Amino acid sequence: MTTARDLDLMRIQASKLYLLDERNRMLAVNEPDPPPAPRLFLGRTLEGDIWLFRHDLPKPLNDTLETLLRAEPAATDLAQPPRCLAAVQAALAIDNGSSTIETGPAWRFPDDLPSPQHAVIPITAANEAVVRDVFPVLADHLPWRQPCLAIVADGRLASICYSARNSIQAAEAGVDTLEPFRGRGYAASVAATWASAVRAEGRIPLYSTSWHNVASQSVARKLGLILYGEDLVFE
Repeated sequence: MTTARDLDLMRIQASKLYLLDERNRMLAVNEPDPPPAPRLFLGRTLEGDIWLFRHDLPKPLNDTLETLLRAEPAATDLAQPPRCLAAVQAALAIDNGSSTIETGPAWRFPDDLPSPQHAVIPITAANEAVVRDVFPVLADHLPWRQPCLAIVADGRLASICYSARNSIQAAEAGVDTLEPFRGRGYAASVAATWASAVRAEGRIPLYSTSWHNVASQSVARKLGLILYGEDLVFE
């Protein structure tokens, strides 16, 4: 299997996360009933960065950010913030009075996935009642969230992995394990099965989270996921 370069994966990631206009500007988040897009998305890799602006960003702010981001050297350590971070936040704060940021790692799945250690079932319209009581919004948008896989234990939903974002090229994993069933390795099993299902469709499975989400990072370690970049989302 040919592995895409990190920078190419980040471009695919960005186009999966957001709905874009003809100028490659963000219109909204790529979800059902899409919420507004952030003002800036910055995707960092060791090969270079990509960035997207929201479609309605004022031109002076757009130009300032473009200058700052173009001057940013390629990262050598994704755990360290970009040099331009303070200046970017200051520019956004001047425009809007404030600037918030969410950052986190972005991984790809290895070519060889570990075999699931638990029985995993697909969730479709035929058995969506399994998830409706716990995740009614997910059940309402089930066709859009495919592939969707789950583990049922003790007669109830225990863990689920679905496509949180979808595009022609890739899908982003959304994983949730109910509290009584955590610590059993369920999340790794459903995520590995989901990734295999995405690949069977000819697409790339991806996984990302925030630097503060210890549980998600633990799942990534168990699966041997490979860090290819960092997402920075500026509101």
